Amino acid sequence: MASLGELERAVMDLLWAGHEAATANTLRDLLAQSTAAHGGAAGHEGKDLAVTTV
Repeated sequence: MASLGELERAVMDLLWAGHEAATANTLRDLLAQSTAAHGGAAGHEGKDLAVTTV
């Protein structure tokens, strides 16, 4: 089985940690917040994520 990339892992971590369903827009915003807080740790530093990417 293939492993997840950094961005895929970050998305899945957010989904698994949440207590309710999340939209792509919500996930994108949460990724932007977590990336800013951790210096680009989600594998997409310096890039704006499109909803279709998430």
